[in-house]
Amino acid sequence: MTRSFAEFLNQINADATTLQSAARYVAAELSGDLSSDEMRDVLVTAASDDRAVQEAIGSLSSDSTLLLQANEAALATLWEDPETQSVVRNALLEAKSKLPVVEVTVIVLGALYALHLVLTKAKKSEVKIVEVQADGSWKESVEITFSDPSSPLSAIASVLLPPPAAPPDE
Repeated sequence: MTRSFAEFLNQINADATTLQSAARYVAAELSGDLSSDEMRDVLVTAASDDRAVQEAIGSLSSDSTLLLQANEAALATLWEDPETQSVVRNALLEAKSKLPVVEVTVIVLGALYALHLVLTKAKKSEVKIVEVQADGSWKESVEITFSDPSSPLSAIASVLLPPPAAPPDE
């Protein structure tokens, strides 16, 4: 039986630095080692709003608690997927054995990109079809429709991020 994410974190004695580094490693692994600039471009394209992505980066860069929550959410969700659980496990183990990534922008983009990866795997619908073939055998197939990542990314960002500050009165 697979351990829960929390049980695994407890087993390896993970801390905030471990989660931050692991989120970056996971984002790198699942993106094919995109650079920070390339990740930012993907996020802007997915969100269709450069300003919103910049605001999210700014909020995560200035709020370590919010950044930790984003990393936890992304890694915990990816842990639940059997296809990405080993990537998360290996990233956490690697993060425990290496020096931490210190550039905040890299950590922030890693967290945002990891959340983007979580969201783009969101299923809009899944239909299982069982049908009989001409030879009398049965065939089962699955049709999956994935949702557009830009709307969920905006929705998650609005929950995780504080509302933008009102412009000062002149």
